[in-house]
Amino acid sequence: MALEGNIRDFGLTDIFQLISIQRKTGVLAVEGDEDAVQIAFRDGMIVGAESDRKYEENRLGMVLVRSGMVADEQVRRALEVQKETRQKLGNILLVNQVISKAALKEALQLQMEETIYKIFRWRKGVYRFNQETVDYDPELITPVDPQHILMDGIRMIDEWPFIEKKIPSLGMVFRLRNGALDRVVRREDPDEEDLSALEHAFLGQEGSSTTSSRGDGDKIHVTPDEERVLLLIDGEKDVSTIVDASRLGEFTVCKTLANFRSYGLIEEVEQRPRIKLEAEVRGFRELARSVTTYGVVFAVGLLLLLFLAKGERLFSLLSPSEMHALHEVMARSQLDALAFQIQVYRASYGRYPPTLGMLVEEGNLGSADIQDPWGREFAYRPLAGGFELLSFGQDGTEGSGDDIRR
Repeated sequence: MALEGNIRDFGLTDIFQLISIQRKTGVLAVEGDEDAVQIAFRDGMIVGAESDRKYEENRLGMVLVRSGMVADEQVRRALEVQKETRQKLGNILLVNQVISKAALKEALQLQMEETIYKIFRWRKGVYRFNQETVDYDPELITPVDPQHILMDGIRMIDEWPFIEKKIPSLGMVFRLRNGALDRVVRREDPDEEDLSALEHAFLGQEGSSTTSSRGDGDKIHVTPDEERVLLLIDGEKDVSTIVDASRLGEFTVCKTLANFRSYGLIEEVEQRPRIKLEAEVRGFRELARSVTTYGVVFAVGLLLLLFLAKGERLFSLLSPSEMHALHEVMARSQLDALAFQIQVYRASYGRYPPTLGMLVEEGNLGSADIQDPWGREFAYRPLAGGFELLSFGQDGTEGSGDDIRR
């Protein structure tokens, strides 16, 4: 069975239902403008999902650190072992008893589902399903019914417009307003009406100050998950950090924060300095743009020199070693420019960006600026007190010997 097409013509809900009903085994590849996702099915059930852009192994390590499951240094050591053995990061942590099997299973399951949920927000893209053998570890992955994913996905599509108005960026930082915790009451009764007070606010008129029937006076009843998010808001963590630390998923956290804003429990922290440093930061950004531009100019200049030396058939005359050297020079130039932009972001916001995509959102870089000469996004890992930035080289595999690190 070869199923392929455009998601505008044949939506993802239809594709998932078809694979589920026919109990197919294989891999569904979905490619959009900024990412490509591969979803593995076994007898119509979802057993895996990987994103090209997020470098899932590295993403897993960051989630485990932010959620407090493992220490930063433990992940660093595991990544070093991974370079030598090519084992999966989760297996290394498990074998060395850094993390329990239950905790790793929870992290992998959430990561798989989050990867799938994101494609439901895509408005365009292409897909292809290939029937092939699919293997997975049943001790770490619980197969997911596509119908469960579809119901959540449809709900997300309906509710994201409201959420994005309140939470337009994962880089936003919030703090509790005075008296916020005094207004909150945790819902303990599991048989109580499923909707929390915040859900009622979400379904009602935006900005209404009327509490729901489940409130006590001006008290707001929240679920345990909502309370978990509330207690992570400290005026320093951005939204992406709260998503990872709570282990609740991007949609649940963003929706909860949007409801908190509507109820007046939280307020955004102004991230840009408003004192004398503002002018310095602005000048720093202008310099960063120049550095990025000069990096590109240098690479273009190198190409021009090679062109003059080799003639019009430049690339056909370059030897493999010359081509590799050219790509390496270009990659190192890009890495230097990217590193500078990362430091600019830190100077502006007091922390490193959670992803390279955040630099594109800032408007200082284009999507092509965060891709290496082989067309893959540079690997970026925020660490305690710094960051790691590299290209996986021509083969696209970390630790294979041709990695290019800054």
